[in-house]
Amino acid sequence: MPFKKWLRGSRDTADEFEYTVDELMTMDRFDEAKARLEQRLKYKPDDLHAHLKLGDVYKGLGDADSCKQEYLHVASAYASDGFYDRARAVLRKINRLFPGEIDVERKLEALKRAKRLDYSRDKARAGLLSSRVDRRVAGRMTLEFERIWGELSKTSLVDQISSQDFVRLFESVRVRRLAPGKVVAEPGSDRQAVFIIVSGAIEARAEDKAGHLISLRSFGPGEIVGESTLFKHRAWQAEYRTDDFTDVLELDRSGLEHLIEGQADPKRLLDVLRGQGNDEKVARAIDHLKK
Repeated sequence: MPFKKWLRGSRDTADEFEYTVDELMTMDRFDEAKARLEQRLKYKPDDLHAHLKLGDVYKGLGDADSCKQEYLHVASAYASDGFYDRARAVLRKINRLFPGEIDVERKLEALKRAKRLDYSRDKARAGLLSSRVDRRVAGRMTLEFERIWGELSKTSLVDQISSQDFVRLFESVRVRRLAPGKVVAEPGSDRQAVFIIVSGAIEARAEDKAGHLISLRSFGPGEIVGESTLFKHRAWQAEYRTDDFTDVLELDRSGLEHLIEGQADPKRLLDVLRGQGNDEKVARAIDHLKK
């Protein structure tokens, strides 16, 4: 159906379309204004101005939930396109109409984070599916990646790694799913590897003075173990064992070499990988245990 059939006469510019809807709203003919906007959105679903106006119509109809839904859709779209000032203005409008129901700045930060994570996810996927990957398993790895990223994005670790660093990281690690009770490392082992825990848990255990195996600490999603073995060439101080099915990103010596190869400044990512100091915490717990 040509737009001019549902606009007024031959009016087909955005301004005249606004005026027609505004006129209906002024006369409290909100149902007609709603129908007009819905018809518009059927043909142009990405018309943010129409979505915003539809939110105004829902307000006039007393449909608060639909009103907020339209406004939030517009704010999210603006933020996704990088128009954060416009997104903030829409969020503040919601706050004026529905006081106390939304923290504008927190919501805007959440929208920014979502956009950044989408970009980081694309970069990480590109890293995983780089030329180092056998194309015959690329499809399966794509599905595996989406599951892994869904878990990893729930952790604060994703906020510490830049989008570009995610490319290099996923090029360099092995994605592994460990069964419950899997021994990752034994005391005294010289295996050099960092494990980034994506889901599940890895428990560090050591013997006390009586020879009893004691749980020292359990590490969960977003935590990193093994950094002292890879970066300081130290032996593992405790037994590390999975509690449940556990997803990890494993970075070994060859992976580390690839990670830093050709990098102008790998320090930022390396600082994240070794910054938690969980191996040192386990070592201190062992010292305390043996006193």
